[in-house]
Amino acid sequence: MRLPRCAACARSWSSFLLNGSNGPGAIVQQAGDTLARIPGVGEVNVFGGGDYAMRAWLNPEAIASRGLTAGDVIAAMREQNVQVSAGQVGAEPMPNSDFLSLINAQGRLTTVEEFGNIVLKTGDNGQIVKLSDVARLELGAGDYTLRAKLDQNSAVVGMGVFQAPGANALDIRDQVIATMDAMQKTFPPGIKYEAVYDTTVFVRESINSVVATLLEAVALVVLVVILFLQTWRASIIPLIAVPVSIVGTFAVLHLLGFSINTLTLFGLVLAIGIVVDDAIVVVENVERHIEAGAQPLEAAHLAMREVSGPIIAITLVLCAVFVPMAFLDGVTGEFYKQFAVTIAISVAISGLNSLTLSPALAGRLLQAHGAPKDALSRGIDRAFGWLFRPFNRFFNRSSNKYERGVSRVLGRRGAVFVVYALLLLGTGLMFKAVPGGFIPTQDKMYLIAGVKLPEGSSIGRTDALLSKVIDVALETDGVASAVAFPGLNALQMTNRGRLRKRKIKHAKA
Repeated sequence: MRLPRCAACARSWSSFLLNGSNGPGAIVQQAGDTLARIPGVGEVNVFGGGDYAMRAWLNPEAIASRGLTAGDVIAAMREQNVQVSAGQVGAEPMPNSDFLSLINAQGRLTTVEEFGNIVLKTGDNGQIVKLSDVARLELGAGDYTLRAKLDQNSAVVGMGVFQAPGANALDIRDQVIATMDAMQKTFPPGIKYEAVYDTTVFVRESINSVVATLLEAVALVVLVVILFLQTWRASIIPLIAVPVSIVGTFAVLHLLGFSINTLTLFGLVLAIGIVVDDAIVVVENVERHIEAGAQPLEAAHLAMREVSGPIIAITLVLCAVFVPMAFLDGVTGEFYKQFAVTIAISVAISGLNSLTLSPALAGRLLQAHGAPKDALSRGIDRAFGWLFRPFNRFFNRSSNKYERGVSRVLGRRGAVFVVYALLLLGTGLMFKAVPGGFIPTQDKMYLIAGVKLPEGSSIGRTDALLSKVIDVALETDGVASAVAFPGLNALQMTNRGRLRKRKIKHAKA
């Protein structure tokens, strides 16, 4: 059994496109060997090209008239198309040798003329029957059961580049493109390559989207913290917690051998709110003690006596929720391991930061009640006072209404429990009603379709049908190109084929 050293879930494909009369088969072997040597590439497959082969079409009448059979032809070709050793006769250390003779051997045959000179039979009168006398010879592909088409161009060879387990698909893609760009300069005129199926495009877009979301989350956290705390001294403490937690999380991920990918970045996006929340709890409690008359350093000590227990409890609860996800079995466990570990690490570092760095900064940065404001604080008041004052009035009115509402609700405990039970029941019903799945449907900018004709259909019939499918695909808005592989399936049967359509970015199709 041969197990390919590749991961089919992360792969990039390149196709050679020829604008001329000669096929690109002459460079396929060279390109495949070069790509296979790139670090991280597990396997390179060729679709539609195949190895070169000398094809012989026997003339039944010519063979019969000379008393030969197809078996005789095959035996002669195998006997005379061999790799033999050559050398010298009479060379040292052979003793008492008066002459030195060189031996030359034909070796492997490569051209039509060389195969045509294969001797099939020798008559009694010295007559020689050669392969060219009874057959038509032509250099072609070893297998014609698999073809490749780019749009409606059949002079195409597809090459699939698969990554090895543990390799970085983005790095492999960059190296493959750089290698193909360098080889493009050595291709014969009329031959060029085009990457028509590249799964790393979706990966890059996903990472860029998550990074943008991460930056947006940080910006929103900054605005919310400044809006509610309204002093740079109080605002900077939770804001410092964000980079501390992110840098610490990246350091631990590196030690664990994880990479920065969509799952780890998405975990950081969710963890940012938790990171800031712990630091805000510390700052708010320190400010409460300062307003009561305590000095900043003393207020920090008093605040930590009150909130250390809740912060530790919150951290342990969140870790208890996400850490078990890293031990799930199967594909689900491997898929969510980095996501769960990222959140657990960031939460743990956030809790440590809230118990150490945040109270230390609060004791040093916050000022005593009634202390004069510094120049930066006065500048913030002048710049954003028009926003802070109405926001404070609105927040105070909302807080008063909220307190009265909570008081009324607490007086109707029976009704609260009934509503709570109804919410639990509704949650269970909606959980069953909402469709489930492993991962949500995603737009990866390509579509894959397969065709199946009746059993026994020829490769030409399959090719003709896929040509019609290509026409329909290219007439569809948003389709950039269509790649078809007549004969491509698990068993490489001529009555089946596969089509890949690449969509234009951001186009609706």
